[in-house]
Amino acid sequence: VAAKYGKPVVIEEFGFPRDGFQFKQGTSTDSRDAYYTHVFGRIAKAAQEDGLLAGLNFWGWGGLADQSETNIYWQEGDDYCGDPAQEQQGLNSVYACDESTVAVIKNATQAVEKALLPKAWFVLDKTSGIYTGKGSHAVEVEMYSSNVEKAEVVLEVSSDFGEPVTEVVRKVKFQEGNANVVFNLDLAPGFYKAVLYLVKEDGTKVQIDRTNLGFNPEQIVSEQDKQPDFDEFWEQTLAELAAVDPEYKLTLIEDRSNDVRKSYRVDMKSFGGESVSGLLVVPAKEGKYPAMISYMGYGSEVWYPDPSWNPELIEFQLCVRNQAFNRLPGEKDDWCTRGLGDKYQYYYRGAFADAVRAIDFVCSLPQTDTERVVANGESQGGALTLVAASLDHRLKAIAPSAPFLNDYKDYFALVGWPGDWILKAAEERGISEDDLYKSLSYFDVKNFTDKIECPVLMAIGLQDPVCPPHTNFAGFNHIKTEKSWICYPAAGHNVWEQKGWPEAKQQFLDSFLMK
Repeated sequence: VAAKYGKPVVIEEFGFPRDGFQFKQGTSTDSRDAYYTHVFGRIAKAAQEDGLLAGLNFWGWGGLADQSETNIYWQEGDDYCGDPAQEQQGLNSVYACDESTVAVIKNATQAVEKALLPKAWFVLDKTSGIYTGKGSHAVEVEMYSSNVEKAEVVLEVSSDFGEPVTEVVRKVKFQEGNANVVFNLDLAPGFYKAVLYLVKEDGTKVQIDRTNLGFNPEQIVSEQDKQPDFDEFWEQTLAELAAVDPEYKLTLIEDRSNDVRKSYRVDMKSFGGESVSGLLVVPAKEGKYPAMISYMGYGSEVWYPDPSWNPELIEFQLCVRNQAFNRLPGEKDDWCTRGLGDKYQYYYRGAFADAVRAIDFVCSLPQTDTERVVANGESQGGALTLVAASLDHRLKAIAPSAPFLNDYKDYFALVGWPGDWILKAAEERGISEDDLYKSLSYFDVKNFTDKIECPVLMAIGLQDPVCPPHTNFAGFNHIKTEKSWICYPAAGHNVWEQKGWPEAKQQFLDSFLMK
């Protein structure tokens, strides 16, 4: 697993009691010393063989503590050992006076340090990890080693589909343990996997770091594959949605309400008469207010906004059919395969319609200033945000992150999920590949986005293994209105947790909410 994802391994929390299950300083540690010697030896050997091992943490350091036999469990005033207060104190701790164990640890430290490969990390484009403009771009790698003076490193670059693109070899000389290597790459628009290897004396290559790289992503071409009746299909869907009486019902959530804003569970009818729900937070004071709709990720749970956060804002969080508030006990999360192969029955026909029903609801509120309604969402929520803005132009701005469901064929070739589920379900139901992708084209986000009329800010994670950047830009590049993007170089799929994104998103949306 570490080799596959290019992540280091730390072996930690291995321990062994003092001989005879004694607790006090000065008692024998012969068995522990033998055990530590064995484990450390295994670790040093592994470090030498593959270089993925980054460190080891035995359990646990007791330092100068002196645990009496009267207080086996920690009492106020006792010394602190390496063992937590709810466990027996000193049983597994290594004391500073345990000379034989300390010697084993020192020897192991030296052996592992000698075996470890140099450390390396890519210094990507300072703002995004994505390189734009013509010509070659300098991709810098910073390296550190405490035991290597010279080395040969190889940078292998492949497409995000795994096709080899280029290989660059560099000689490295460390000065005071540090070295900088620059690889000049001139690559076609797209995203790439870059893997850095150390060439060992026997000629074998050992991976020491990896990253994804992006080059001119707004020039990536992913043609739309709309069927001739695509627009007609969605016009019909919206007409059927409009014919359903929403029957809005609001239930006050008292413990989530105060004098600033009130929280309500909202239940309503959506496409096909399906019951869907959501969470509304609305200012307690009468007046007209801007509104922000949030669309949820696949299988996400409801989160409750602080009612005191913004007294001048309406917030509505939609739970699409069968998810969050609408999920039945024990219900499977196989929504992406439900109705597969039939465009009229496929799950996302209803879910996309639910996204529009959320706009219907928010705009129906007497407190809503319908000229100031925006939306955002992450992952599946990012897809719903883009589709909602494509189908309903009442949204004035949107901020999707790591949008899901873009460019199905490439998507399924790049990552396992949800393609594995969908392809397996198609095979079991006898759906041919042509029929599958023809049906899915009605729900491919890239086939919607040319209809967006409001400004868009998109956030992506360069290392995203769930919704790869290639797919994010498949839809983004068809947007014709004002648009921009932010890429977080170290982020995976958890873009919404990245430092600065909540503030950047809110600043963007506030420019429309606070007009």
